[in-house]
Amino acid sequence: MSFWLLLACGRDPSLEWTPVRAAPEWPDEAGAPIPFARDPDWLADVSRYGFRGQITGRSRAGSFGVANGEVFGLIGLDTPINTLTNSIGPGYQVEAGFFGDSGIELTRDGEPLPVDESVAQRPRRSLVVRTESRSGDLSLVTTDLAVPDQPVIARRVTVVNTGEETRVSLEVSLARGAEEPGEVSGDSLVQQRGRRRLWVSCEGAAPDVEGKGLTRELLLAADSEETVLCTYRYGEDDDPGQSGTFADWLDLSQQRSVGWLERAATLRLADAKVNDLYEGMLLTLYAQTAENGLVSPMSRYTWGWLRDSEGPVRLYLQAGLLEDAAKILDTTYLIALDGARIGNSFSLDSSTGGDPPADPETFWYEAEFMPGREPVEAPSYPVILHATYADFAGTPAWDPSRRAFLRACVERQEVEAGLLRFSGDETWRYPMGLRLGQMPEDLGWSAASALLYLGAAESLRALGEPAPETLSVEEALADFEVAGFTSPVLTWEGEPVPTPYEDVSALAWWLTPWVVPEFADRAATLAALEAVFDAGATEPLFGFTGLAPGLMLQLAQEDAAARGRWFQALDTIATPSGHFEELHQLEGVLSLAHAPDGLGADASARFRPWEGGDTVTALLTSLFGYAPRAGRLVLAPRLPPGVPYAEIRGLAHGANRIRVWVAAYAEGQVVEVEAAAEAELDLWLPEGELRLSFGGEPASKEREGAWLRGLSVGPGRELRAVVTHP
Repeated sequence: MSFWLLLACGRDPSLEWTPVRAAPEWPDEAGAPIPFARDPDWLADVSRYGFRGQITGRSRAGSFGVANGEVFGLIGLDTPINTLTNSIGPGYQVEAGFFGDSGIELTRDGEPLPVDESVAQRPRRSLVVRTESRSGDLSLVTTDLAVPDQPVIARRVTVVNTGEETRVSLEVSLARGAEEPGEVSGDSLVQQRGRRRLWVSCEGAAPDVEGKGLTRELLLAADSEETVLCTYRYGEDDDPGQSGTFADWLDLSQQRSVGWLERAATLRLADAKVNDLYEGMLLTLYAQTAENGLVSPMSRYTWGWLRDSEGPVRLYLQAGLLEDAAKILDTTYLIALDGARIGNSFSLDSSTGGDPPADPETFWYEAEFMPGREPVEAPSYPVILHATYADFAGTPAWDPSRRAFLRACVERQEVEAGLLRFSGDETWRYPMGLRLGQMPEDLGWSAASALLYLGAAESLRALGEPAPETLSVEEALADFEVAGFTSPVLTWEGEPVPTPYEDVSALAWWLTPWVVPEFADRAATLAALEAVFDAGATEPLFGFTGLAPGLMLQLAQEDAAARGRWFQALDTIATPSGHFEELHQLEGVLSLAHAPDGLGADASARFRPWEGGDTVTALLTSLFGYAPRAGRLVLAPRLPPGVPYAEIRGLAHGANRIRVWVAAYAEGQVVEVEAAAEAELDLWLPEGELRLSFGGEPASKEREGAWLRGLSVGPGRELRAVVTHP
């Protein structure tokens, strides 16, 4: 066995140490792959995130995306499990609603066959979705994808009969609004949403007179199967049709998704489901990316959002996808420039063609600023993200207009005697309101807005830009102290609300770690938030956002037991498809409403880029502690209890690429760091006797507390640190 293979298995051949006993793996929800003999082998290699069982409602369901940047849809949330919902195209911006839900069922004598078991799976390294609905001797299998370079979602439907000869009907539905007329064109169902139109057809199927469904009669011989191709074609005036074969589309779709993943850092842990969580979220962001590079929620609403870009940008930076992070920042700025508007959100169809103004200062101080919202909170995100990007990639030569835009994002926020309001659109306000009994913006001032403002001002300074004086905000923030943690709200009467809230109380250690309030204590905050979670298990309306597990994991990084708890919570809180949604409960997603016709607002939103991006970012930062700052690599690798090893290849620091491997033993810890080019490294290590080497040659270095600072790594200088527990 080669040295590399030994490392990949979590064993260090040069140590006679005892590997830690691995904790039980996260449970495999997908189970065995859906069989289909003529498929390529890669379809049988399925992510361990999947669904198998009886559908009991959206709260316990998972969302699987089929998308190509031009058309989009979700599968796995409804009954039947193959229902295509939230579909839109061509283009991702919803104007007059999504198209209606479309499910595929087997019926006999006009009645749907009862389903014994439903299955939904995503083959690894792909945006292909497969479902199965089992009804006695019959199975209805769908294999779904968005056709590359065409405004088409293709659904290969296979009916498998393992019993005697039988006759059934294959029925495809298309939900319409109560007052929406049915429309048929030839053998296709047709639906209109604003300027967009959808054509749905299946081989050999005829539409009903109301335009709500398609039917094909099937006579299935004993032990036989029959396959039907259905296509959903999105256009404006005319049916765009389709070209090619399903086999060709399948191969090309997989090539595209594999090509995307190969640009990203690779994560390897002994538990394959952890790797699947990371890969699945990268593919989710890939599916949510519109043609202009913006990542949009694509559930309940579309649009681009200042705050929602945080999860994708931070995960892209951790995953080495610097160009994709830059594209989000660039497009957000260009949309603001073209529209002379710094807004809370903006259409995905917005123009990016504006020219930089001759007088940037005047332009950005006369541009619209947060119309319809309080002028606080959201504008801090692009400033913090630009500075974070600069830490990973180096500071680009942004032109004077871009820099004036960033200054305006901070300086135009409204600060009243050191206090800032809620913007009125923070997603986490709703579960907070359930806990507090009142929406927080009606109660008082916002700690989150203040922390973000301080972080944005510090980010301006880090970028070499002048920033407003923040002493009044720092002093006012002291009034939010409650027993060592930050209260989310200071009432109008000047009293901090005594209940912590994870999205706010943990924010300083997550997004703005350089502006942690002096009074804030990590251990006290963690203890207070864990107490709220534990008490909430008995409250039927207890809710939290998908940000919570990642924030808690980050907060717990210095407490091994708590780190283990929240590492496990990533899987227990994630949906069956490996997502972290807008609103959760301890027993699933807080699912309040669904509009099958696509014309109403679903609540809560699913398939989330912000919450999911942040939570998977927290997984990476918890394992490796990669946080470059001031031109240096900064690593603080920590493994949760029961995790024997973790490796990441392709961390990015500008053009440099870094590999980090960390392994846990009963006797100590081993860390290896390799860099493609020379770099300076600060490395955190646990307490204990240290043996250090570079390129296999022993070396020594004085610690500064738990840190080794100013290490030089690069080709021929691979770092190896062996720490023996005291």
